[in-house]
Amino acid sequence: MEVFLASRRVKIAGPRLYIEEFSKEIRGEVTEDTDKKITMRNVMVGIICTFFFFLPIVEGDVYWQAKVMYHNTFADKNEVVAQTEDILGNSAENILNQGYGVAGDEYNFYIEDGTEIVRTDKNFQNKKYLTDNGEQMAYSDLNLAGDWLYFMEGNAISRMKTDGSDKEVIQNIDIPMDVQISGEWIYYISIEDESNVYRMNLNGENLERYLDVYANSIAVYEDYMILSYSEDEDDYKPNIERVNLKDKSREVQFDLVSTNLIEWDGYYYYTGANSKLMRVQIETPSNPEVLVDEYITSFTITDQSLIYTVESTYDTKIYISNIDGSNEQRIPGKSSMIDGLTKLGDSVLFYTWNSNGYATVNRFDLNSKEVKKMNELVQE
Repeated sequence: MEVFLASRRVKIAGPRLYIEEFSKEIRGEVTEDTDKKITMRNVMVGIICTFFFFLPIVEGDVYWQAKVMYHNTFADKNEVVAQTEDILGNSAENILNQGYGVAGDEYNFYIEDGTEIVRTDKNFQNKKYLTDNGEQMAYSDLNLAGDWLYFMEGNAISRMKTDGSDKEVIQNIDIPMDVQISGEWIYYISIEDESNVYRMNLNGENLERYLDVYANSIAVYEDYMILSYSEDEDDYKPNIERVNLKDKSREVQFDLVSTNLIEWDGYYYYTGANSKLMRVQIETPSNPEVLVDEYITSFTITDQSLIYTVESTYDTKIYISNIDGSNEQRIPGKSSMIDGLTKLGDSVLFYTWNSNGYATVNRFDLNSKEVKKMNELVQE
């Protein structure tokens, strides 16, 4: 096979079988014939090397699909991760708050100072550092699948064992956002590909464009996804759809101005116009309620409570209220910025940032209503 570039177009010549396989690969399709795939991989290596010679002068979708093809060709991990169907890697509420923590059956995992991943027991004791981040890489989007911890490391999606061993990068060609795991798949929004929704398996293989939409956010649940998307980057009124993860069928929910959308106990909760905290019944989405009539910067939800941050002129404060927004109470703590609301069992972590960009991790106990700094609470 040969690859030609002329008038900013790419032309491929060669045996028909190879061209058909090349076409499938560049579209992210996978053949069922494993032997053929292995054979084609050897052929593809030469093609890709030739093709990438032209990448600096090839624009648009061809360039991006070539990167996807390159990734799929070389994404071959030694250890396969098995995940039970319909098991989530983290809650949608945590991921839409940067995914700074995730709770497992035996351990809690969270990000300390924005630059280290730590593990504790369920009582926040026996602390262990899982990373040694000399390069001060930012971490986010923690997910659990079996005995593997997945996370964003800068712009790369990486994974390691829950004891910190076998750390490896599984995807580094994109700028992913809202990385979430459901069953055997990793879903995310691709900033590189016009905010389309992508997915790949837990080993970083079979990367593919899952939804061709300009996505604002995704919230992944066991067998469906809540998708917020716009017609283009200049459209500020998103469409809200429920997407069946089994067959990609889509059902329109509502078209109200909304961001940070999550589903909880028969309602959609979101920040609406002027960043007010809103909710609307899923069955009757035409009558939204204002829960907090202030400028909300982030929120999360528990079985009994809403926890949210409110921005004022000089600082950000954190509050707790009933699930309908009533009985608002101030939680001790304020900062120029508070974010990263993270549910871990009976606790909610939140991060306060100083003017030097240094984060303090705080734990709010949902039972005692006390706030303690994690570096004072956790023992190694």
